Amino acid sequence: AIVKDDFDVVHCMSHFDAAGAGMGKWLGKRYLFHVAGIPVKSYFRRVPLDHLMFSFSLRRADRVLVSSRCALDFLKKDFKIDGALLPVPVDLERFKPGKKRKGPRKILMAGNIDEVRKGAGLLARSFSVIKENAPDAVLQFSGQTSEATRHRILSLMPASAASSVEFLGVGEAGGMSRLYSEASVTVLPAVWETFGMVLLESLACGTPVVGADHGGIPDIVSDRRVGRLFDPGSTGPEAVNAEGLAEAVLEALELSGREETAANCRDHAVEFGWDKLGPKYESLYYEVISQ
Repeated sequence: AIVKDDFDVVHCMSHFDAAGAGMGKWLGKRYLFHVAGIPVKSYFRRVPLDHLMFSFSLRRADRVLVSSRCALDFLKKDFKIDGALLPVPVDLERFKPGKKRKGPRKILMAGNIDEVRKGAGLLARSFSVIKENAPDAVLQFSGQTSEATRHRILSLMPASAASSVEFLGVGEAGGMSRLYSEASVTVLPAVWETFGMVLLESLACGTPVVGADHGGIPDIVSDRRVGRLFDPGSTGPEAVNAEGLAEAVLEALELSGREETAANCRDHAVEFGWDKLGPKYESLYYEVISQ
């Protein structure tokens, strides 16, 4: 398709696509390679052919893009490539503040709950401490959640806390704005997170956030008026600092009760909207085309 059609520039989001685009370079095709993850060289030890394809894609690309400072640092350290930092824009029309309903304060975690590094187990361990200080709190998990994961989560807390846990399933994509708006806090205790889009979507809906001080998350949670970071304690399979996470969530719950917080969150998210970032993408395309 790249050879046959008359593209001015191809924006590739994986090294498989970028390798294909790289093979079309002899025809003068231009392409950007947007590294969707954190480019850690050791990741490819088990898949050496992927490493060859990834390295080929980096070398042949007209521009290499990443979504966070963490990814930018690893790209330079592990692959000796100077990339360009360009975050993923958030859709401010789709994600916007809704009505806050009265009732228990909801702590929301959204994403693939089955993925261990996302930190659902850590959040479960911290929830009993949160409940002691915020008895009305309800913990919600939205996303892919197997029966084994549900059992593991509930086994990590006393029955008194487990009764306040809700598994919402995958649901509809269009319903996420409502979930973010109704939540008091959105939590992503993940390590090795490239960017943390769910946090940005939550902020766009006026809801403060909590995330691990690791990966791309600090790029989003960069203002204490909109959320809190916690020390993960480990960057192995998952974060381990349950006390630190509980403290951060409790502070964010207090933050959510402030009158100005919703507006601060929305204003923070606006800086990552298409109106701000879209022209930067367009400018980069023109820059590559004009080379």
